[in-house]
Amino acid sequence: MELDLPLSATGSASGHLLEHGVGNTDWDQWDNQVPGSGQPAKSSWGQRMGEGVVFVLVAAVWFVFRKRIAAYQVYLITEKFKVLPVRDTAEQVRGMELLGTLFCALLFVAGVLLMVLRTMLR
Repeated sequence: MELDLPLSATGSASGHLLEHGVGNTDWDQWDNQVPGSGQPAKSSWGQRMGEGVVFVLVAAVWFVFRKRIAAYQVYLITEKFKVLPVRDTAEQVRGMELLGTLFCALLFVAGVLLMVLRTMLR
């Protein structure tokens, strides 16, 4: 089985490959390039801020629907899985809502922090 490799000016296939970057250990030359084109990638705002934006959006949706999410969680824990006994359902829902608000705030702060750090470090 023969490989049909183009020959370089020196007549060797390995020289040709090295001329075109194959076998080169300088990986920095490919940073921020569109794969296969050799052209610099145009980094958009969404590509740089993607994780932070997702965190903030999840936190916003969770904050809007926190009462319904908390009520459903209490229903699952007490009725479906019977992990906790049914006591004061309103108090259990309030506790789950506060826990959800804590996670919502944590997601929001983490998302904003990611966006700020990405902006500062670019």
